[in-house]
Amino acid sequence: KKQQVSGTTTITKPSTNPPLLVGTKPIEDTDIKRN
Repeated sequence: KKQQVSGTTTITKPSTNPPLLVGTKPIEDTDIKRN
């Protein structure tokens, strides 16, 4: 049962990656405008 829980955690990790990337895009745009 513990192994099954680990598998579910791995699926959640990748799902969190896309949101992080989206949040980094706006920050990059702000950096370019600041320059």
